[in-house]
Amino acid sequence: MNKEMKNRKSMARMAVIILLAASAAANWGMAVQAGIKQFQAQTLNHLETGNIKIELKEYQIMEDGTETDYFYDGEVVPGTYVSKIPRIHNLSSDCYVRIKTEYPSKLKLEDGNLKGISDDWIKRGEYWYYQPVLEEEESVDFFTGIQFPADWDEEQAGQDILLALHAEAIQAVNFTPDYTRDDPWFGEQPQHCLQEFGVKGGGMGSSPMYVIYEDQLSVSPTDFFQNLGTLMPGDQRSDSFAIENKNAEEAEIWFRTELPELSDKQREVLDGMALTIQKGEEILYQGNLAAGDLEQGVSLGKALPGGHMEVSFSISVPKEWENAYAFRDTAVKWIFETQRITPDPSPPTGEETKNQGWIYFSAGTVSFLVLLAVLAGKKSKAE
Repeated sequence: MNKEMKNRKSMARMAVIILLAASAAANWGMAVQAGIKQFQAQTLNHLETGNIKIELKEYQIMEDGTETDYFYDGEVVPGTYVSKIPRIHNLSSDCYVRIKTEYPSKLKLEDGNLKGISDDWIKRGEYWYYQPVLEEEESVDFFTGIQFPADWDEEQAGQDILLALHAEAIQAVNFTPDYTRDDPWFGEQPQHCLQEFGVKGGGMGSSPMYVIYEDQLSVSPTDFFQNLGTLMPGDQRSDSFAIENKNAEEAEIWFRTELPELSDKQREVLDGMALTIQKGEEILYQGNLAAGDLEQGVSLGKALPGGHMEVSFSISVPKEWENAYAFRDTAVKWIFETQRITPDPSPPTGEETKNQGWIYFSAGTVSFLVLLAVLAGKKSKAE
């Protein structure tokens, strides 16, 4: 009797296992109706290197008061005043300028013979420094004429008159001259009519930027560098974008970078600039702008349903960058991704219902046949 009871319990347990397996198979048939949806949006962020450039031209005032290009070819006699106007024109970004005067001839000329130098110019060492910032497209005159000494003799009056002017410039951004020093530019060595570079990320602005998750993932605008303006050597600019989750479920947002096809010079610009990305006090990335370490992606965090996250980034440019990096353009892609595991909300079609019915029927049939085989085996042993 006890043996028969044990056999019945064993068969009952086996039947339960078989039914559970059948149920799992049926549930799997239901699960195939679910799926993983992947969402992605990207920005293509552009940078372009610009420059600081000045030009030095000379003009003169004619007897009728009109201004023309300098061409004086008259005879210079002792005590003569000659109209001569060296003018520096700033062709690009804001800068400071200075001029060095040299008198290669043996004539007794000196800075005291230069007339019309305004109080904005100050002499320090070998240079005359223009103290205000010379803004983009502005011009400034160094002097307005030369007063030749009245004590010149005939021998001096017959010689060629040579006056060399060397104009130089340095960026105004991140630089403050000290005019109390003999060297107000702290030993900086700008070239003649120095060209420096700037990084242009569009006009300086404050347009808000978003990554929005609502049915799909989208970004606005499509260039996250558009507010940076022009960056100069040693400069650092910061901006931020908001992540908004407008769905009913939590979403984790991932961020990675990708480089478009670039030349070696374009890649040098990305490799040389520094990028920091952070959320609050948490630094998510710190490295160069090419951000090769981010090609595999980093999580920006989980946005709650209806939630909002703020992510900030900053870009800095090496102070030592000069002409070699001028007039270059480059770009980097920023890619945002998320995914959602969700059942198919649509009701099953007639064909899907038919398929599910076959799954249930098959699972039940297999369970029944296995149970009969087990019972038959038990009965045979009993006999």
